[in-house]
Amino acid sequence: VGGTGNNSSAAGIGGFGIYRTNPQDPSGSFVFNINANGNIGIGTTSPSSKLDIYRLESTNRTSISDLLTINADANNSPYNGHGAAILFRGQTYSGSGTNNTQGNRKWGQIGMYLNDAYDNFSGESMYFAVAADDRTDTLTTAMTIKYDGNVGIGTSTPNHALQIGTSFGGTASQVSLFVNAGNQTYAGAILISPDGNENVGAKIGQYFESGTNQQRLDLGTIGYSGVYPTLSLKD
Repeated sequence: VGGTGNNSSAAGIGGFGIYRTNPQDPSGSFVFNINANGNIGIGTTSPSSKLDIYRLESTNRTSISDLLTINADANNSPYNGHGAAILFRGQTYSGSGTNNTQGNRKWGQIGMYLNDAYDNFSGESMYFAVAADDRTDTLTTAMTIKYDGNVGIGTSTPNHALQIGTSFGGTASQVSLFVNAGNQTYAGAILISPDGNENVGAKIGQYFESGTNQQRLDLGTIGYSGVYPTLSLKD
């Protein structure tokens, strides 16, 4: 242990550090550090945030290293819905409105949960939840990644590779999917490919005709020889 009080070792003045060997020479032996600002460093002597975890990989540089583990264990058979999450909280705005309630509220959550029930071992799902109203602690799931790879936006039970729902109170005029190519001439397109080839499949595209100053929507197929529109709509 080193770096406490006025000791100016790697933990810093007023800091605290744990080393495997000599605290005055922490090179290669540093384990844990709390600096004078209250930042915690694991594997680093200069944590830049409240918790900074660092690992220098020198041998196996082609795989993912687990730096942080969140474990939701159970002393009995866990059931559907059991899991663990990271919760984000923060102070809300203090206004003069009668409906405004200032306080430290839930802002969002990232978590995992089981889908198992009895002998139905269906894997785990990941979810991202946000606060639609920061006057309460109510969180609404915005996106779910199911164990089968399906992604749901606005729905927690996607049955397709990408399913967009309206869990946030969508209306008939609400845009569920927005495609922006960042170019006025070619506004963007959606391609449905049968084999992952971006040059073959069914295509829905929109572009701007400079000669007529019209937006055109093409529905058709695309093949190795070019685009074959089957339907064109103009404004």
